[in-house]
Amino acid sequence: MIARETWHDLEHQTAVLRRGDRLLVLSAARLPVLLPSFDSVRAAVAMGRPSDLTVEVVAAQIDRTGAARASADLEDAEWIASVEITGEDWVGRARHGARPPELDEGGFGLSTPVLLDERIAQQEGVPLLDAMLPSTTLAGRRRIGMHVEVYGVAANERLRFRLIADAVRLDRSLLGTVATALRLRSRSSSLEVRWEEPAELQESGVAPRYLTVELGDLEDGDYELVVQVERENGAVASAARRFRLGRGGQ
Repeated sequence: MIARETWHDLEHQTAVLRRGDRLLVLSAARLPVLLPSFDSVRAAVAMGRPSDLTVEVVAAQIDRTGAARASADLEDAEWIASVEITGEDWVGRARHGARPPELDEGGFGLSTPVLLDERIAQQEGVPLLDAMLPSTTLAGRRRIGMHVEVYGVAANERLRFRLIADAVRLDRSLLGTVATALRLRSRSSSLEVRWEEPAELQESGVAPRYLTVELGDLEDGDYELVVQVERENGAVASAARRFRLGRGGQ
């Protein structure tokens, strides 16, 4: 059998954020082929809930860089996301689990970090969706932005943060340059950066945190950034995002 279309595994980034008792899903994916025009390209994100087979479909907009972006407001549940982009004689798809951030009994928790184009994210008023990188492959980038959200804390509550490099690829230069970007110093030889700050709550009750991460002279390979936050009462939440340097990033 000869397939009519060429199929591609999409590079993408999807974030599931809490907004009260609902979820905000943001998804950005890079078009798998170079095109002079996006007029014939169609993109969408389908969110499926396995518990009752509910499917929610939202259209994605394609920006001038060739990234498809979509957002969805959903009920709090376990979902499967399917990012779909179709062009003439080709189809791109990324299908994966989209779990909401885990909260403890008091509602405390942390979102998965979102990797951002720091040049866009630093501009005032730019929506988070527009700043999201459409891939977790970062060839050619030495600086990235990272957004994470803390849930279930009080306004001005002192929070203790850790930013560490974990097992996928461990390189001492990573945390050294992160510390430089944050104007902090590692307090031990355990390859970690720590700092404290008060929680700044938005009207939604979310405490967002944006960091600029300097990648320095890291070699190509797979890495993982892990963020941990500790409350004044000792409760700890953590979340991680893997990324790749080299091999086809933008």
